[in-house]
Amino acid sequence: MGRDISLCFAVEGADLVLAGRRRKPLESLVDEVRALGDARWLCRRMSLKKVL
Repeated sequence: MGRDISLCFAVEGADLVLAGRRRKPLESLVDEVRALGDARWLCRRMSLKKVL
């Protein structure tokens, strides 16, 4: 799920699971979601090698 779609879901109050390979963009997205207020979120940085 991309950044913009995540933000759209957050605006609608959806609960989100955010995952990414790079810390900086992921933390930036978390800050944006947090600023929207009501959405609950879980954030994890991970390697695709560990997921697959």
